Amino acid sequence: MHKKKYSSVYMYNGKTLIKLKDTVKIGQKIAFIDHVDTTAVVLHFEIRYKGKAVNPLSYLYKKNNNIFIT
Repeated sequence: MHKKKYSSVYMYNGKTLIKLKDTVKIGQKIAFIDHVDTTAVVLHFEIRYKGKAVNPLSYLYKKNNNIFIT
């Protein structure tokens, strides 16, 4: 769960491992990615503030080659 007014959105999941409003820990798997066509695996990811998509780079950090949401 994020701070008030923030949400993260993931699409093209093959299988989602969490439910809406679940609290997750850093590094926890939340979904498996699925093929959307025959040539590529795709993940759609958004950070939203008050329901509007914002640039996610301001909310991410990298540690040991993994990317996390702050």
